Amino acid sequence: EVEVRVPYLYRNDRIEVVQQRDEGIVRSIALREDGVGDAELSLRYQFNQPVDGGPYYIGNLRVKSNTGKGPFDVNYVTQDNFQYQTELPTGSGFWGYQFGASAILPSDPAVFFGTLSYTWNQKASVNKVQCVKVDANSSMPCQATLIGTVDPGDVVEVNFGMGVAINDRSSFSIAYDHNYIGKSKVNGVTPVDAYAVQVGMLQLGYAYRLTKSSAVNLT
Repeated sequence: EVEVRVPYLYRNDRIEVVQQRDEGIVRSIALREDGVGDAELSLRYQFNQPVDGGPYYIGNLRVKSNTGKGPFDVNYVTQDNFQYQTELPTGSGFWGYQFGASAILPSDPAVFFGTLSYTWNQKASVNKVQCVKVDANSSMPCQATLIGTVDPGDVVEVNFGMGVAINDRSSFSIAYDHNYIGKSKVNGVTPVDAYAVQVGMLQLGYAYRLTKSSAVNLT
């Protein structure tokens, strides 16, 4: 199976910026952005065709591009001791390569599924000056630093769930997805304010088959 995704994003965010010299002074900034996100190409291959009611095993390969506007591609402005961005990113700014394996177990009227995957995010050359916190004990919030290369943290993902058929046209699903995102490195060094991230998502879905070749999905 081959899948191509070209997402288009619309973002409308509000950011509160604290003045560096007086934390009691806060500026609220409204930002809006739309544009193409990171295009993706995915390949999936089914390894077996069980005849005794056993699980299906599927291998997954996904390549994510950097076609969207990344966090280091947006503009920043410093004014009256405030530093804030004037644009919003629509992508990660880095190439990513995901390898994974899935298992699907039909058990009428339910289908159980699970996936384990690893994503390697490729480091990239940024070569931009940013305001970076260089010392955890420093009273200065940040200082101008040349960011050469950035190596985003890799991602380990596990998800599992089940889909249940309501009738021959409709079904619903419930799943849990968990991601562990490792620390990033800048110029080959882990910044003092870098941290690993745990992201968990409970997903509810509904599908309705319109015709033999088309369906509507809501997640």
